Amino acid sequence: MSSASTDAFASPPKPVPDATDEGIKRDRWGRYVIPDPETGQERSWTRATTWAKTISDTYKLHQWQERMTAKGLVMRPDLFARVATTDDKNELNQLCEEAKNAAGAKVGANMGTALHSFTEQRDRGEEVRSMPAILKTAVDSYSEALETNHLHALRDYIESVIIVPELGVAGRLDRILTNLAPVGRWEEPGQYFIGDVKTAANIGYSWLEVSIQLAIYAHAAKIWDPKAAEFREMPKVDQHEAIVMHMPVPSEGNTGYTDLYRVNIAKGWEYALLAGEIREARKDRRLAVRLGETIMGKAVPVQVTNSRAQGIDWKARIDQATCMADLSEIWNEATTRGEWTDDLEAYGLNRAEDFRG
Repeated sequence: MSSASTDAFASPPKPVPDATDEGIKRDRWGRYVIPDPETGQERSWTRATTWAKTISDTYKLHQWQERMTAKGLVMRPDLFARVATTDDKNELNQLCEEAKNAAGAKVGANMGTALHSFTEQRDRGEEVRSMPAILKTAVDSYSEALETNHLHALRDYIESVIIVPELGVAGRLDRILTNLAPVGRWEEPGQYFIGDVKTAANIGYSWLEVSIQLAIYAHAAKIWDPKAAEFREMPKVDQHEAIVMHMPVPSEGNTGYTDLYRVNIAKGWEYALLAGEIREARKDRRLAVRLGETIMGKAVPVQVTNSRAQGIDWKARIDQATCMADLSEIWNEATTRGEWTDDLEAYGLNRAEDFRG
């Protein structure tokens, strides 16, 4: 597929530079810090992947993590010994992380990251150097899958950082694709739609999360250019379907292949909005009251007995957090009220350890 034939179809708004630039700011919770397009003031944006996980079923993932921890402790008697001699929560979290890594928990993720990088180089038309032989078949299959199905990645939008003000979400999309011939629902050449590379061995458990994530990308209002520190226009992309390029990390019995899937992101957007409702529901602190108080209607102030009786008990809020997203919202609210302190910072970071690993 020649660059001359493909670039003829690329006529979206002004492109942005390579958005993998490390000029992107992040806050203490790992969220993107990007100006609000309306006010110009910097703010934190919930990550698209975090938003997509709001209603995901993570039971299988947690089981896998527990298995890897157990295997790692058996493989590393030194870690087992240290676990037996400490009750410190932070140290135990670190030891469990080391045990999972010893069992190879990060191998698949590292290989997946490498696959992403090599496909990006291919789509940019760059020379791919020093590719491990084990990954070459997979990367070749990726290029062949796109070419066979008349698909082309717009190189100026690879790994672009987008924002969705409606949700307060930002994310980094993999690709914006265009079709060079009729394919799927795209009967006219030159249409734009979201493309995403997935390298997990089994994607079957992830379609809900994936559909939400790609729907968020498709509803992006702006692209943030970190080098110029300004917004660019987001090309108009299909908000009904997207394409997933599934290329699982090569393993025993899998020398490398790529399957293409059509994803219903119209439903994904419905679920993205539902995720917003769920996140709002988590903030509802009037689901239970002391006996004698009223749940429905005008709330009766709760009589608290701690030293922060005249304000919000931020430590109690932190204790009630169920995920990193909750902690992010608490930090944002407390900071806005000017009530976030060094003491709360330490308390919140300690609570954050419960959700890592």
